[in-house]
Amino acid sequence: MSAILHQGDVYTATYAAVPHLLEYAEELGPGKKSDDLLSSIAYASRGGPGAEVPEFLEEAWEDAQSDARDLILARLVSGLVSESYAGSLVFGLLDLSGEWDWAEHVRNWVWGYPIRTKCPACGHEQGVFWHEGRTRQASDDHSIHDLDVIPALDTGITPNDDLEFDGEHIPRQLMGLAESTGYDTVARQLRHLFGRFPCALCGQAVEVTPMGSG
Repeated sequence: MSAILHQGDVYTATYAAVPHLLEYAEELGPGKKSDDLLSSIAYASRGGPGAEVPEFLEEAWEDAQSDARDLILARLVSGLVSESYAGSLVFGLLDLSGEWDWAEHVRNWVWGYPIRTKCPACGHEQGVFWHEGRTRQASDDHSIHDLDVIPALDTGITPNDDLEFDGEHIPRQLMGLAESTGYDTVARQLRHLFGRFPCALCGQAVEVTPMGSG
């Protein structure tokens, strides 16, 4: 797959190959190899730098993205995705639904990249990230410390087979998707992504990710 999708670039071969890769993922059935293919297809759907899709491949390319979304959603809702790929396919589902800002935000968190937070009271900024099963913070001197985040308490929205992401409800939809299908690790990550913690300078509550923003 790296030959036709390298660091976010797409090529004419990407558009031609994805429908066939999707068929192969379906033939493989649930499992890590199939999950890996679906994750790559979802990432390719972002487009990115590279060739535009040729007109003669447009229909097959668009159908493959829609079918990949349906397959990923069906497997997530049924709990058939391997735990190690559940997070990747959750944000892959966002990619395939056109929710690219949210997808990038969740991807960064799941993969352990820092998210910049800002205290609404005093303006203090810091990097917050997920690492080894807990939330951590990077101080100005580049030292790393554990950060006690109060997980989001909002009720998750249990998805169905026709899930359509809906603006400000996306955090609750994501949490409901992970929790209702038993992906405990991803559910915990998301609860912390939408949680809050006291500012180190003034003590006011800081949201890791304000609800309704991606």
